[in-house]
Amino acid sequence: MFAVAFLPVLKFRFLRQAKEMSEVAVVVNSKTSSKKALLGGGIAVIAIALFWVGGFYGFVRSDDYHDIQQLLRDHKPLTEQIGAINRINPKFWGFSNSLRGNESGSADLYMHIEGTRSSSTIRVIARKRDGRWSIERVN
Repeated sequence: MFAVAFLPVLKFRFLRQAKEMSEVAVVVNSKTSSKKALLGGGIAVIAIALFWVGGFYGFVRSDDYHDIQQLLRDHKPLTEQIGAINRINPKFWGFSNSLRGNESGSADLYMHIEGTRSSSTIRVIARKRDGRWSIERVN
């Protein structure tokens, strides 16, 4: 759908020759074409970025995200390494989730975690089945 914005938009100007009325020359205005293509591409990039930002902030403020945070606070192997968790900050670029209704879904998140002994950036893969989240992997 957005690929249409990248197609060159051509402006044609027809010139009549003085000698023969049947001859037509086509002149392509490439400056206008490039500007329109860049504008269309820029609008597409902004739309995708707004969609991504909205999805990120919508998930971070959801009950699902808070459930995952609580699971991390209770995750023994993690707390044994860094101590009791004081702060969990999600990383904006390392975020993907796929929720299918309220009962199932998955999340692949990068988070910076600060504990009482140390801090670390981790990757968390979690799955939601039958309305309950579980952590499948923490790297």
